[in-house]
Amino acid sequence: MMADKFQDIYYFLYYTDHYIHKGDNLQYNIFAYLKTSLRHIIVDKQLDQEERRLLKELSKDLNTLNASINSGYVAYDEVNEHLHKFRYKWDDESLFPSYKPTHLSDDEVMVLYDKAMDLYSIFDVGYLPVDVDQQFQVKDQTYYKVNQVFSSYDELVEALNGTYKNKVVDSLLKRNIYINVNGDLYGRVGDRGTNIYMGEETYEVIRESDHKIVIRVTVEKLNDDNQVIDYVTYDYILRFYSNGKWLFEEFYMFK
Repeated sequence: MMADKFQDIYYFLYYTDHYIHKGDNLQYNIFAYLKTSLRHIIVDKQLDQEERRLLKELSKDLNTLNASINSGYVAYDEVNEHLHKFRYKWDDESLFPSYKPTHLSDDEVMVLYDKAMDLYSIFDVGYLPVDVDQQFQVKDQTYYKVNQVFSSYDELVEALNGTYKNKVVDSLLKRNIYINVNGDLYGRVGDRGTNIYMGEETYEVIRESDHKIVIRVTVEKLNDDNQVIDYVTYDYILRFYSNGKWLFEEFYMFK
C-alpha cells in the first residue's frame, strides 16, 4: 500500500517544515533523510505505475532543492516552498486513506464557505477597518494600522492558514495589501466594488468522498434591466488534510 511506503517521507516533511521558516538550519539533514528514504523505496520491486510517477515527481523536486543547496546559499523561503511542494504531492486521501476526517453537516460546510468568502473579500473587494492617524509608508504606498477584526499580522495569517491551502495563502499575502509592522497589522485602503451583473446565488453541497466536498454555487447572470439572462456555476473544493483541517484548495470571488 502506498501509505506504508511513503508515510515516513510525508510525516518527516509535515513535522519539519515549520522549523525551516523559523530559520533553523535543517535543510541539509532534510535532504539527506529524503534521499535515504527514496533509496529504500526505489529498491522496492512492488511499485505500481502510479507510485513510480509520484516517485519521479518527488525526485525532480529533490534535485531542484539539492541544486540550490549545492550553490552555497539557500533562502529559507525557497526551501520552505519546496517542502510545501512535497506536501502537496503526498497530502492526498489516496495515499493516506486511513486518516479519518471530521464529519461536517451541510450547514457546517456552508459556515466554512461563508467564512472563506468573507476572509477573501478583505483582499479582493474591500478592506479591514483602519486608524487613519496611524500610518506607515512603503515607497509611494501608505498603509494604515488595522484596528478591528485582527489584532496582529500573525492573527491574520493564522486565520488564512486555517481556511485555505498554502498556495492560496501565499498568493493573497504576496499582494501586499496587508503588511507586518513590528507585529502589528497594517493595510491599504480602497474598495473594488462588486459585479452588479451577478444576481442571486443557490448552493449545492456535493460529497465526492469522505475527504473531499464540493460546494457548487450557481449564480444568476443579469442584464442592464436586472433581468436574468443566464446562470453561471462555480465549484469550490473543500478537502480534509492530515493536519486535521478542512481547507479550500482554490478560492476566488465571482462578484
